[in-house]
Amino acid sequence: MHLGVARGRFQALLDADLYLPRSWGEDRPRCEQAGLPVAVRDQPKWQLALDQLLRLHRNGVRFDGLTFDEGYGGKVPWLALLNLAGQKFVAEVPVSFAVRAAGFGGAPRADEVLTAADAKRGRCYRISRHTRPAARWRAAGVPVRVRGPGYTLVVAINEATAEVKYFVTNATAEPMGRVLPVAFRRATVAHSFRGAKAELSHACMNRRTPEAPSLGR
Repeated sequence: MHLGVARGRFQALLDADLYLPRSWGEDRPRCEQAGLPVAVRDQPKWQLALDQLLRLHRNGVRFDGLTFDEGYGGKVPWLALLNLAGQKFVAEVPVSFAVRAAGFGGAPRADEVLTAADAKRGRCYRISRHTRPAARWRAAGVPVRVRGPGYTLVVAINEATAEVKYFVTNATAEPMGRVLPVAFRRATVAHSFRGAKAELSHACMNRRTPEAPSLGR
C-alpha cells in the first residue's frame, strides 16, 4: 500500500508498506518460507496509513487534504484520529456508512440520508483528469455527525455513467467546488501506480541475465 502526493501536474509516490493479510499473519511457516521477518505481523491498512502519515510529518511533509477509498473511509477510528490531528480529508465511504442527521432517527445509512436523486438535483461540477477527458459530476451535501464529530456527507453522481459515490469530509467550511476535486484526486495517484508498474516492467524486460560460466576440460 502506498501514499502519494498530487499538486497541479506534479505527482509522486512518497511511501510504501507491505500489507500482510490476516490469513498470512496467522500462517507463520508460510511467512518464514516467504522470508518475512517474525516482527512483521498483520495490521489493518488504516493503521499502516497512519504510520506513513506520521513518518512524513516527522520529515516536515504536510498535506492540504487527504483522500482515500472506502476501505479506509469506512474505518471511523481512522477518521477520528485525522480529525483530532486537524488534518482535512475527503473520505469515500460505503453506502452503508452510518451517520446521524437532522430529521432521521438512530444512525441511518448514507444512502438513506442522501440519494442519487438528491445528487441529480445538485450542482454540476467539472472534474479535470490528466489522461482522460474531464468528467461531470452532480453533487449534494448535508451536515452529519459520526460518533460525535461533525462532517459533511456528500453524494455525487456521474452524468455520463450514472455511477454514484459517497464521501464524508471534515472540511465543512469548504465549498463543494473545492471538496469534489480533492475527492477525485485518487485518480491521479492511481496514474502514479500505473507509471511505476510500467517502469518496473520495462526494467525487468531489459534486465540481462549473466551467462553461466563454462567449464573447461
